[in-house]
Amino acid sequence: MHEFYPNLLRTAIEAADCPIVITNALSDDNVIAYANPAYLKLSGYSLEEIIGKNPRFMHGARNEQVGLDSIRSALRERRPCTARVTNSRKDRSAYLCKVTVQPVFNQEGQLAHWVGTQRDVTSESTLELWSALLAHDLKSPLIGISRILGQMAEERIGPVNAVQQQILTSCRETNFRVLSSLTDMLTLYKSDSGTTSVKSTEVLDANEIVCDATNFLKEFMDLGSAIDFVPLETQQPLVLANKKALTHAFTNIIDNSLQYSANKQARVRVSIDSNESMVLVQTENMSTAPLPEDLFCSPLENRNLKHGWSTRLGLYLIKQVIEEHGGSLAAIQTDSGIVRFSVSLPLTHEHRKVSE
Repeated sequence: MHEFYPNLLRTAIEAADCPIVITNALSDDNVIAYANPAYLKLSGYSLEEIIGKNPRFMHGARNEQVGLDSIRSALRERRPCTARVTNSRKDRSAYLCKVTVQPVFNQEGQLAHWVGTQRDVTSESTLELWSALLAHDLKSPLIGISRILGQMAEERIGPVNAVQQQILTSCRETNFRVLSSLTDMLTLYKSDSGTTSVKSTEVLDANEIVCDATNFLKEFMDLGSAIDFVPLETQQPLVLANKKALTHAFTNIIDNSLQYSANKQARVRVSIDSNESMVLVQTENMSTAPLPEDLFCSPLENRNLKHGWSTRLGLYLIKQVIEEHGGSLAAIQTDSGIVRFSVSLPLTHEHRKVSE
């Protein structure tokens, strides 16, 4: 079958939707020897127009780019490289592309060709800019507003009567909801685009993480609501975690537990327990509303879902965060109406050695 491989490979490369270009490293200027139809479609050039040219002509006047410096270094050192560069189409329109170059050596070990692939990431770049602007222009002011409302509620700016206190509490809660939704959207974008991941790098006390989450929420709760936190006092439940991600996760879970309450004056009990290998964090409260079966599904997968006070985007993301920590997240509702969120996380080896 070996005699069929060249035709098979050529057919596969020409059918691929990934732009591919091959240059002749044995030529004086590493000129283009082949480009597949996807490359020609992206660039707007015909094969006859680019054969024999060095790919640098695609950069136009944009020769001073960090990505190009990385590629030039890779070419000199004869090693693979991936970088972002701005190219120009035949119609002179610019596009941002993610370029990967790979050296190909012949049987004598001589560098014979370079294979380059491209991916148009212009839209991704626009989303990254949107994400940055969203985080800076909206998130920062919301955090500032939260601090000002907190100072007003604590009467640091001036005296506040009972009616004004209720209004301030309502405003702080609304501000908190908007800030949480914005954080969830930014987290979802980063997760989908592959620009971030949760890495468990610190040995942390689960008691402290949950305590931080409850204290944060207490600043935004309705008057009359309460969180009763029962830490694990018999031992120190240590987990390998990303502190920021896990604290946000428990904040979201406890907040959801507050929302699934029988009335405005919710009372949620948060407790921590453990066995030989896992730490269990539970929240529970009374609820008059039934717990939805699709609580942890992505709202982007089913846009017809009506979630009432919540988009549930946060719970969908939080479940992913917990699972990336090697744990699990579940929610049940007992026959008596108690809603219970349960988080299980693996204990670290350090903790098991201490307990043994």
